[in-house]
Amino acid sequence: MEKVLFKLMLSQKRYAEDIACYPEKEQEIFEQTNRDNKASIALKFLIEYIAAVPPKGNINIGENQYERLIAICSLIIEWSYKNDLFYYQIFNTPIEILKSHRIGMRQQEFQHMFSVNEAIRKEQLIASSVFEDSVNLVEQKSFMEEINRAFEKEYGYSLYQLMLLAEGLREYSKSQSSDTVYVAKMKDIVDFLSQYDTSFNEDTVDVIIGSIALRQREDFLVPPESFRKEDVYPWRFNRELSFTRRPIIIRGDEVIWGNRQLDHMIRFTVGLINNGKLKAHSPEMNSLVGKISDERGAEFNDLIYKLLINLNVFEVYSNISKVNGIHISENNNTLGDIDVLIIDHEYNKIIAAEVKNFNFSKNPYEMHLEYKKMFENTKKKKGYYTKHCRRVEWCNKHIGDFKKQYGLDNNEWKVIGLFILSQPLVSTEIYHKDIKMLTEKELSVSSIRALY
Repeated sequence: MEKVLFKLMLSQKRYAEDIACYPEKEQEIFEQTNRDNKASIALKFLIEYIAAVPPKGNINIGENQYERLIAICSLIIEWSYKNDLFYYQIFNTPIEILKSHRIGMRQQEFQHMFSVNEAIRKEQLIASSVFEDSVNLVEQKSFMEEINRAFEKEYGYSLYQLMLLAEGLREYSKSQSSDTVYVAKMKDIVDFLSQYDTSFNEDTVDVIIGSIALRQREDFLVPPESFRKEDVYPWRFNRELSFTRRPIIIRGDEVIWGNRQLDHMIRFTVGLINNGKLKAHSPEMNSLVGKISDERGAEFNDLIYKLLINLNVFEVYSNISKVNGIHISENNNTLGDIDVLIIDHEYNKIIAAEVKNFNFSKNPYEMHLEYKKMFENTKKKKGYYTKHCRRVEWCNKHIGDFKKQYGLDNNEWKVIGLFILSQPLVSTEIYHKDIKMLTEKELSVSSIRALY
């Protein structure tokens, strides 16, 4: 797993450079990266399964048997992924048993979804291989002390302690002959770390390692108490019982780990906090995740505002809560601010833009959640799309107030609703929702005027 992870991380980091040097091989490079990622996910599933339900024999398997196991794991993930496409009503493709006794499905919907995902995934790979990662972003924003305090409440130890433990295990591994995967007695680890740093003792080490380790359990599909059943599904992202989040395996009184996986786990966890995706249990961590998400949203809103200003064509305003002294509300209930207001004097159009810094949806479940956030309405909460449509409707009823506040001429004006996003919404394509939407990269005078 350590070697697979190294290869995958290396290919992702140099993706932009590789396709720049070999543009004729772009599709080949992309497909190889996808194969590496697919192998990585299957291998993680196999590790999770063996950690939970260890083999009872002591016979070493051969390479062919190992590859067969990886293939089985990969197929389980693939078919579970397809099942979610139907379960969450993303696909309506008929399914039938063919004369050959195979499962038959029409491929049009699959091909459409894969083409959408491929285009977005390529953009992501280019972005991730050019820009700094989320860990550095969090550090630059000076959230580290707050993360430490929230870690204490969430896990019983600070992020600094987790990083120090990983550093100590790296030092311990130098005494072993292996160069990728290391095995040690828990007692030896405790003794070494206690000497490595005085903040470590048996209880502290046990708490930290216990929270980032996979252990044996009776049934792989039955998670320990306090975990969700979805935490053992290998086709789901952001699982608390995944090998990504728990890169240490406890087998009896032994501890098994790889240093790259430990480093990746820390970066991944901090990335979840920074992206607002950590499933926190403590009020302190929930509050921090919300605070960082709000900060990221405000920064993205400011970025879009500046990009539009720099087009030097439109009048642009941000965070509009009232027009001509009148609050944007309905029946004394606020309808929320207009994130960015764009006035096009040449075409007599006003654009009320909702700005959202969305994360890429990696699987059907996340596509379903993305769809619910955008379009699902309940008694307690309305979807983003519904709320924005109400704001736009309010704006069109108050054109006179816009004319007074912004000094518009007496011609006929119209307000148009628009979503400006960090990246395309997969759910709108998959669920066939037609909304006016532009990504940050698509913003231009011509793309905006094409909406009229």
